[in-house]
Amino acid sequence: MTISTAQKPSFYSSKPYSPLDTSKKEIGLLKLVPANKDEPLEGYLINNCYLNTTHPRFDAISYCAGYLNKTVEITINNVKFNAFQSLGRALGRVRPTPEQIEEFHMEIPLLWADQIFINQSDPVERSHQAAQMRENYQHAEATLLWIGEDLSGAFNPIRHVKDMHRDLQRANEKLTEVGLT
Repeated sequence: MTISTAQKPSFYSSKPYSPLDTSKKEIGLLKLVPANKDEPLEGYLINNCYLNTTHPRFDAISYCAGYLNKTVEITINNVKFNAFQSLGRALGRVRPTPEQIEEFHMEIPLLWADQIFINQSDPVERSHQAAQMRENYQHAEATLLWIGEDLSGAFNPIRHVKDMHRDLQRANEKLTEVGLT
């Protein structure tokens, strides 16, 4: 069975991947460039991270690929990459803005997503990485499940975090006022 993906040949011809050692549990990770919601997605690959030793903390993204002809363009290592629309929307949602980085002292998250990190141009590596997916999810700090957009606008996770942060600051101020901190 051949799985078709929505890739641009120029992405693979740019050789963005360092070959992974199949005898070790290696993966690649994505570091997104912080930007505002309306700005294009951009990021950089971090190749050859080891799962079984000290490795960078990362989150995995689980999503439904959706229609192969519905894609979002992402710039990775300065080369255009066609991601499934669902993955592109998930990445756009988890990508922090420069203001969030500053206000919440956030680190830029490292992410693993199968479409980006399973090298489709190398059948041996692709087979090895597909077999290793379970371990990738197990070693992730968190698995982010993308089920689609909330078109009603009823829940805004960033606003929720901001509200929680504000409430914690207020509670801390009250505790300080009464001498409990």
